[in-house]
Amino acid sequence: MSEARVTNLEALVRELSQKSRALSTDLAEQSERLARRARELEQDLDAAQTLLSREAASGNGHADAAPGGNGNGNGASRPAADLERENRDFARRCVQLEEHSANLANLYAATYQLHATLDPDAVVGCIVEITVNLIGGAEFALYLLEDGKSDFALRVREGELPPEITHLPEPVYPLEQAAVVEKRTLFAVEEQEGPICCVPLLHEDRLIGLLSIYALLSHKAAFTPLDRELLELLSGQAAVALVSSQSFASIDRKLKTVQRVMDFIKKG
Repeated sequence: MSEARVTNLEALVRELSQKSRALSTDLAEQSERLARRARELEQDLDAAQTLLSREAASGNGHADAAPGGNGNGNGASRPAADLERENRDFARRCVQLEEHSANLANLYAATYQLHATLDPDAVVGCIVEITVNLIGGAEFALYLLEDGKSDFALRVREGELPPEITHLPEPVYPLEQAAVVEKRTLFAVEEQEGPICCVPLLHEDRLIGLLSIYALLSHKAAFTPLDRELLELLSGQAAVALVSSQSFASIDRKLKTVQRVMDFIKKG
């Protein structure tokens, strides 16, 4: 693994660690705040219960003398309503934190998968796996720039919607053209024909490939914020992984050729 890739992975791990620590701290603070409010409510309820017992014993039944009461007997109900609201807010916050943690885990897993191998075919397999399992792509096509050539060769075609084009001298569909020119991930507007998303794979501003998604799995209605983050990650990290694996494969082939020549010379 090259030094640049190691540095990128270390930076990503540090960022994920910092975000995880921040989330843990936030959750701990929310838990402490809820526990404090629960203790305050218990004290209010105890005070109200004591007062009600006294009133019942004296036979006057005036519950409006409760601490904090306003004459209509809702002195204790007000803290209960506040706690209920805070419970709902705390539960919503916990769900958000869990979703955020899951998103970070998915981003980390996707990055690790891309950089865990130096086999070009395995990297392509990781791109396909991320597109299907994490993003939810059902119909898509992956085009990669051929070595020493200026056109794109079809590497993966999934589903029936992608056009049956094995080589692209240049991107021919409006969204793909725009993605190549603007060099960023683009999403189709409603009723637009062709792909619903186009992701240029860029390495140091050099176009390595093009991922065009035409349809999502049946249970997904649209791209989520996490999907967009994963697509942005693919745009850069997949290109780096492809270039590194292709370079390694090329060097490995040359070394094997040299080794065979050396073995032949030794035998001669």
